[in-house]
Amino acid sequence: MQRVIIAVFVSVSISSVAFAQDQPKVAVLALPSATVVPGDLLVVQDAMIAEAQTHSGPVLPWQLIAFSPSRQFRPDSEVMDEVGRMVEEGKKSYRYLKLPDAQTTFSAAAGMLQRTPLAKCDPKVIAELYFYWARAALDSGDDEAAQQLLIKVTRFDPKAGPDPATMPPNLVATYDLALDDLRSKPTVRVPVDLGPGQGSLVIDCRGRATPVTVEGAAGEEFWLAANIEGGTFRGRFKFQEGPRRELKIFSGRPGDDARIGDHLAVIKKSNTTLSVLKKPNAELDGLAAVLGIDVFLLGEVHTTTEGKALYLAPYVPGHGTTADPFVVPLATDGTPDPDKLPAAFAETVRLMKSPTLLAALAEKKKQDQPPPMEDIAAPLREEDDDSTPFYQTWWFWTATGAVVAGAVITGVLLGTSGGGEEPSGKVILSINPP
Repeated sequence: MQRVIIAVFVSVSISSVAFAQDQPKVAVLALPSATVVPGDLLVVQDAMIAEAQTHSGPVLPWQLIAFSPSRQFRPDSEVMDEVGRMVEEGKKSYRYLKLPDAQTTFSAAAGMLQRTPLAKCDPKVIAELYFYWARAALDSGDDEAAQQLLIKVTRFDPKAGPDPATMPPNLVATYDLALDDLRSKPTVRVPVDLGPGQGSLVIDCRGRATPVTVEGAAGEEFWLAANIEGGTFRGRFKFQEGPRRELKIFSGRPGDDARIGDHLAVIKKSNTTLSVLKKPNAELDGLAAVLGIDVFLLGEVHTTTEGKALYLAPYVPGHGTTADPFVVPLATDGTPDPDKLPAAFAETVRLMKSPTLLAALAEKKKQDQPPPMEDIAAPLREEDDDSTPFYQTWWFWTATGAVVAGAVITGVLLGTSGGGEEPSGKVILSINPP
């Protein structure tokens, strides 16, 4: 059997090649605790996710993989029925000129929807809520509030608007001002997707196929609801000017939801706190593996002498936390301070670029990589002549790179054929010789 001895000498210059570091995938988790009411924890979690999304994009510090621990929601139909009743009650108060009562009722209905964006809701009812709330505000002398409320009407029902023939002139004029203000703002686009499992997405009460790019005026918000494998996700996000933001909702494969629940149950039972997470934690590492992320942005609710506060710190699986936590005061309703939370995330962004965290990420990625393949560019390699020609094998092109494919094939053909003579049995290739 004829044997072919192959010697491959490769000289490739990499001085001009830039190897971009993979963008880290980040998830947010408010650590469960037996001392914190689950509902209060979810308020913190939602606020953290919304803030993390403002830093998620192709030229931003990370890619957010948004997930929500299992939670119990009231049925959408039940919430929508209650909102509908409150809208009718508010309209009745408005007709009887009980303007403060009307505004209180409308505010309560809107707050219910804000806390739990619905996957099944009637956009016309919600548009009507904001429309009559705007009328009550306008008749109370609050033109600015009325204008902002009328902007929300167009969000849920773009075709809605006051009829000049039947509506007061001041309402029509305020509506026109609201539209002018909305059109003057830059249009922002936010790509939204979910995976790796299946799911369905609803934006502002309208079903959307994924992936989808959501559009809106800068500074405005959108409500997102997703029915995903193993549960649901709900959230409120803002359209931010500047670099493009992206959002990916985690929809697990069958069994992932149970695995996430198991890890969170152990974390809660063991009362895992940031103080013990300077070292790796098996449950957090397992949870990160299910989500497929590189970094957790962890939050922990503390009760201090000055009230409740959120402690925030990044955690790298297999390594631990990389810095002392940042402290964000919580308001009486449990929401993080709207000024201090962005500042804490800005500091977290700075930490993402620190040598300590970058080294931890590099170590994690090295551990996550598969073991190296057999050295495929050994100086001598023997192949049977009845096997696949070496220049058609995957290992050869992996070693040399497809950019030299044409030159290699030409060299092979010249070295193995010509004039009808038998090949010499030896092929010597030199690619980019020094």
